[in-house]
Order: sequence, then structure tokens, then C-alpha cells
Amino acid sequence: MERGYLLVEIDIPQDWELDLLVKCHEVVRWAFPGILPEASGSAFDLIAVTNPHNPGLDPHYPAIGIHCPDQAAEDSIAGLPFFDFYDRANQWIAATGLEELKRHACTIHDVSWSLLKAQRMYPDR
Repeated sequence: MERGYLLVEIDIPQDWELDLLVKCHEVVRWAFPGILPEASGSAFDLIAVTNPHNPGLDPHYPAIGIHCPDQAAEDSIAGLPFFDFYDRANQWIAATGLEELKRHACTIHDVSWSLLKAQRMYPDR
């Protein structure tokens, strides 16, 4: 099913191995209802981001996508400044700490970079 998303790229070192990056994104994705409580009616997914100018290329990196399934969900976040989505996520990461984030990421076994690339989004809805 096609879904529209607001992409949130989070501040995690991009030189980490891609499976670790995906798992760190998954930890942050699970935290997003607390990071952005205004979006309680939205879905938070992992997205394999591709280059819009070269759509045939493989995905380049993971990001978090916020999907608003209805007008009420859209209205709940419509008044937020655009950079609040990034800033709040990055503040949560900073408060958690990168080492703690990696520790939690090591407990994730359901998603990997190869799975995310194949599905283009996670979880598969």
C-alpha cells in the first residue's frame, strides 16, 4: 500500500555499520510516541530512503517516517515547526546517549538493513 510520510532524519553517526544504524533508528522509532506526543494518531515507520532524482538506485540510508492516516492526525502536528520533529528526536538521542542507544539497538533482531531495503519500510503494513 502506498503511504505518504514526513521523513525525519536523526543525528546518528553515519559511519556506523548499516545494520546498527537501522537498529538504532528502530529504538528511536519505538520512542517516538513519547518524543512527539502530539502525533499519537500517527504511525511511525522506518523508511529506506532513496534518491528522488535516481529512483532506480538502491536505498541509501534509513530514516523515520511519520504517516498521518487521517485529517485528525494531520491536524495534530500541522502547527509544529518543521524542525521540531528533528530537534526533539535529536534531543532524545542526546539525553539517552549514543552508547546507551547502541546497547538497546543490540537487542533488536526483527529488522536489518537488508530487510529494510527489500521492504522499503518497516514494519510492513
